[in-house]
Amino acid sequence: MLFKYLTYSRAIEILRSQKIRLTQPSDFNDPFELHPEFQLMSKEDISELPPDLDEQGKPIPGMHQLTPEAINRMLTAVLPHLAQMAPIHQQHPGATFSVDNNAVGRNYYDTNFGILSLTETPDNLLMWSHYGDSHKGVVFGFDELHPFFQGDEIVAGLSRLSKVEYNQKRPVLSPSTQNNPKVFLRKSTEWTYEREWRLVRPLGEAAATLPRENLTPLCLFEIPHDTIRVIITGSRMMPSEHQELCNYCASVPTLAGTRVHHMLLSKERYELEAHPALTEQEEAERRQGRIMSAKPFVV
Repeated sequence: MLFKYLTYSRAIEILRSQKIRLTQPSDFNDPFELHPEFQLMSKEDISELPPDLDEQGKPIPGMHQLTPEAINRMLTAVLPHLAQMAPIHQQHPGATFSVDNNAVGRNYYDTNFGILSLTETPDNLLMWSHYGDSHKGVVFGFDELHPFFQGDEIVAGLSRLSKVEYNQKRPVLSPSTQNNPKVFLRKSTEWTYEREWRLVRPLGEAAATLPRENLTPLCLFEIPHDTIRVIITGSRMMPSEHQELCNYCASVPTLAGTRVHHMLLSKERYELEAHPALTEQEEAERRQGRIMSAKPFVV
């Protein structure tokens, strides 16, 4: 299994609608998320251009010819960004356009991809505090081998479900390398404790897209109940909410077999303990399939 920390209200909404949001990178709390150093032409791109020639037809050291293919690649990357800037430019006639290369890259990822962040562990104290509404929320345990998490590669070399790699070096990309898997999967070592896995899907596959004023739209994907193997409520959840969740699961045939656990504080250690304890099968499923799901990528 892989796990998702949620607030109680969001967990109930997912269960009732059978839809879950995959988030655009700029809406994540990490400002570096899918935000590589983006160049319209990398050193590698330039090195592959044909050499510029002098009047005698001899190569000029360090000079290259800009080919139509290279120009088209840069324009294709820049035009969506310029289209977003056009309304602002119309409000300020005579203003000069300035192209922010990094904004060009961010616009590409926000427009095309949504991410669902998952983790290997359901009992991390910090994650319960940060993402589980200060221990008042819920953790869903998902069957990572369910078809929802599988499918064709998103881009070459990038599986839909992949393990995050932690590294202090930011990727440096260009339009020719913008789909390198490392931009989707690399995060700072500051986030290592999250032990994150990611489901990446094209936003075009969303079942519903809800516009928001001055914000990225909410892109909701259908997620059937049988993706959820266990539900774990936080140690500070109100008993009435825990009971409401249990009652709801019992009343829905597709959730009737889903076990609901509750986190308690360990009496001897600074740890959380699920009660009732996860069964042997649930513990096995907690680790099952990770090696099968992981796909190495070139860094």
